Amino acid sequence: MLDLDPAPDWPLPPVTQEPWTTPGPAKAATLVAEIVAAGTNAIVRAVHGVRVQRPLFYPETMLVELLTRRPATEAGFDGGTMLFALGPGYIALLDGTSPVVHAINGETPPILDDVRALEAYLRFFGHVVCGEAGAFQIVATPDDLPPFVASPVVDKIIAATLSEPVLLARDGAGNQDMAATLLYSATLFDVVLRVSAAGTVDMIEDDPVATDLPMGAFHIIDGTRRVLLPRPGAH
Repeated sequence: MLDLDPAPDWPLPPVTQEPWTTPGPAKAATLVAEIVAAGTNAIVRAVHGVRVQRPLFYPETMLVELLTRRPATEAGFDGGTMLFALGPGYIALLDGTSPVVHAINGETPPILDDVRALEAYLRFFGHVVCGEAGAFQIVATPDDLPPFVASPVVDKIIAATLSEPVLLARDGAGNQDMAATLLYSATLFDVVLRVSAAGTVDMIEDDPVATDLPMGAFHIIDGTRRVLLPRPGAH
């Protein structure tokens, strides 16, 4: 099962921007064995890389991402990973649906007092709770974007549209509103996201600012994180 690459080529960016680390082979083998033994319904046939992080918003939880398919294995599909949360007494496969995240939040409520932790949580949530077209991805710089077909027009749109997330408001109930640029279904939106103290996320404002862009997407399909490449002829 373990076929670790010395320097794995990760096909997707990590779900948060804080530093991730690469465990040694013995620790990697232990983590994979724990995940397989947990019975998460994840079918892990081969692991070519392991990276881990204790996120700011889940200090008692370890995120573990396994490189399960090397890049460029299928047309239109550039590699794949599986992402797990290992918390006190549980191991969960992040499968692209919200019930998994809400269950994790029920076990280990997110810590969202710090703005960095709040932004990291929203990036995480958008990556791991997907719609039919993929992730609801916060994008602040071109490096955040999935693969796209560059052109002077597209480059100009990106330069004029992307912005860093900004905290707008907090209330006494623990709700926080953050403005951000969000990519979904080849459309860039200016959004306001409301995050509750329990970690639920609602989009209370969404204004499409650029549509039908020649961009791919990040997605979770059948438990596997994937890069979906731009559609041929997209413009």
